[in-house]
Amino acid sequence: MNQNKSIKVLIAINILIYVLVGLTSTSFMDFSAPLLISWGGLTNNIYSSYEYWRLFTSMFLHGDIQHLLFNMYCLYIIGTSLSRFISDQHFLLIYFVSGLSSSFASSLLGNYDVSIGASGAIFGVAGFYMMLLMKLKKENQHLDINIFGNIGLFLIVNLAFGFMVPGIDNYAHLGGLIMGVIAFFGLKK
Repeated sequence: MNQNKSIKVLIAINILIYVLVGLTSTSFMDFSAPLLISWGGLTNNIYSSYEYWRLFTSMFLHGDIQHLLFNMYCLYIIGTSLSRFISDQHFLLIYFVSGLSSSFASSLLGNYDVSIGASGAIFGVAGFYMMLLMKLKKENQHLDINIFGNIGLFLIVNLAFGFMVPGIDNYAHLGGLIMGVIAFFGLKK
């Protein structure tokens, strides 16, 4: 795949799944927890029910149109900017490993009816990118300070928002973020 194609494919998959869920719902704007669970949302009992596949499927589900649009916007902006520095294969690896780690952290620590969304994977991508930017800055490479500040602001604001607003699974965000940082050291050359 060429640069950014994987980002567009991920966005297309998320939108397609949102539309498919919407076709089985009474509304395209907001989905109920039981509906999201039936489509693969992460539940607290995945270990007792052996439904480990939910760790993966929950990354592609969104509760309402704002949730979808915000996550896809963040994925596009952060992903497109990062894709200038890494290969498409590394991007996908970071995205999926962070998303699965996000779901795993959520499944162990979260307190919810259903956990969904791409934000954990996006936090992982942002965490990886922040580490890369810090490395580039340390190596005195020319770096647009706006990129560094924007990624940092994204992380701080969204984590703070997650702690203040009920219903946001910050364990998922933190799980993805931590894995993104670990992925940086794992992929470091």
